[in-house]
Amino acid sequence: DVEKYAKPTYWILNYSNPAAIVSEACRVLRPKARIINICDMPIAIIDVVAAALECSKKDIVYDYFGLNHFGWFTSIEVNGEEALPRLREYIKEHEILLPAAFLADKQSLMKAAKSGDEGDENPEQNRHTKGSWYYVWKGVYEIMELFPEYLPNT
Repeated sequence: DVEKYAKPTYWILNYSNPAAIVSEACRVLRPKARIINICDMPIAIIDVVAAALECSKKDIVYDYFGLNHFGWFTSIEVNGEEALPRLREYIKEHEILLPAAFLADKQSLMKAAKSGDEGDENPEQNRHTKGSWYYVWKGVYEIMELFPEYLPNT
């Protein structure tokens, strides 16, 4: 439809999931199309990292490579100090990348994940720490063990 109705200078902004698969499909199916594939997960991870490290996300500078959900953090600095080793230790200790504040209610989070309830009774909670997201953040620990120098995207 975009090719049929849009001007030749059109851009398609793709903000859908699974982001990496859809991005690759767009590239293969429409190699000449002007498509920007975006994902907010790296930013959401930094929100959770800031909470886990008990700092402001404004104090974080990071290096990241990859595409959408398929990416890796190679450096996470807090106030100019490399924090990736400290963060990796935190994840190893808790076997999950979630801030301590959310881990305090781990049982209800796991129950919500199993029931499919996204936990809307706590609206101030980061949307990526509700319901089935528990298993996504748990996966960071599992993948991280295979790639010791990086922090994986979820």
